[in-house]
Amino acid sequence: MRLKVTTKLISIVLVAVLGLATVTGISLYSTTYQKDTSEKIAREDAAQVALALQGRINLSEAVRAYKNYLIRKDARQLAIFKEQTGNLEKTFKDFETIGITEEERQLLSDARSKLESYRISIGSLITARASSTDIEKIDTGLAKGIDRPLEVTMQKLASVAQINYDSKREAMTALSKKLLWLQVGTFGIIGILTAILGLVIARRLTRRLNLFSAALSQVADKDLTTRVSLPGNDELSDMGSKFNEMMIAMEDMISSIQNAVLSLTDKSKELLFSSEIMAKDADEVAGQAGTVATAGEEMAATSTEIANNCIMAAESSQLANQTRECLRYHLLLF
Repeated sequence: MRLKVTTKLISIVLVAVLGLATVTGISLYSTTYQKDTSEKIAREDAAQVALALQGRINLSEAVRAYKNYLIRKDARQLAIFKEQTGNLEKTFKDFETIGITEEERQLLSDARSKLESYRISIGSLITARASSTDIEKIDTGLAKGIDRPLEVTMQKLASVAQINYDSKREAMTALSKKLLWLQVGTFGIIGILTAILGLVIARRLTRRLNLFSAALSQVADKDLTTRVSLPGNDELSDMGSKFNEMMIAMEDMISSIQNAVLSLTDKSKELLFSSEIMAKDADEVAGQAGTVATAGEEMAATSTEIANNCIMAAESSQLANQTRECLRYHLLLF
């Protein structure tokens, strides 16, 4: 499979980006989980704790109203008592509408049962107080500790609600820590993988670039037989193959030039030899030309002498003719 250098470098970037995206996703999930869990805890468990506390306050107010009625026999205290027990009943209903555990459900059922018993007992106390003024006797016989079972149940309910609230917060904190460590671990693993991948690719690139640089240095030292072997299937290996092809072509070209120079040298030697022969022939021709020139000069002198002789002969012939005519004339006279 052919992988370009740019593809390898992009793969490193993609691994890093993937790692960052993974860490970001885990971080977003952790943040969302913490937000949702915190809202759920605030909406349910914290509300249950608050309702359990409000129920205990309602019970305390009802007990105080009953005590005041027992002492003062004030009808307004009975109204307060009924109001607070009604509020306590409403608290039970509100508690039940929130997501509750089976244990809380049982405690809530027990609290309602004890609240009903408490109301019946209070009704008996009101009847006893209406027909008697002996507050101490009524309080000792009926009122003392009448709210204790309901108070214990309400305390258990508040304690269970608080335990559930604390346990869920601890679970949320523990999971948040796990998610945090998961983020750190994922970031570390991605960082290590990216570093290893980057080092491997960088090492391979650097080693092959060093080989190529060494080959270029050998070429600079006029070693045209240099060849380079760059393993791989990318641009650098292609560059090594092209370099080898270039060196083979250059070596062939230089060999052709050398052969042409040798051939030219042979031709030059042949020309030099021919030039020497021509020079020697030229000297011989020059010598023969000198001989011919001397002969020509001698021939010219001879021709001149012949011409002079011809002239003298012509003059002698003319003189002879004149003499002959003169003699013929004198002969005619005689």
